[in-house]
Amino acid sequence: MTRERAIAFLSDSLAQLRDPDPDQRDWKLAFAEGAVGAFERVGVLSGNEADRWRERFAMSDEAVDPLPALARRSELPGRSI
Repeated sequence: MTRERAIAFLSDSLAQLRDPDPDQRDWKLAFAEGAVGAFERVGVLSGNEADRWRERFAMSDEAVDPLPALARRSELPGRSI
């Protein structure tokens, strides 16, 4: 795997971690963390880069809040929760 493809994969994984369903986030986080470890072991990512990706994944998990999106949806004409 090339470095560019690994970064693209991790970027996509980071976007996937914004899933509002906590059950989905749990397995997606485990999958993403496993990918970081694999990319580090085969030398695609340095140890510092892998640590930065782990930090990004940890921060994205804390930032997810589905309630504002639901509130915005309920404000649309003809919509209710």
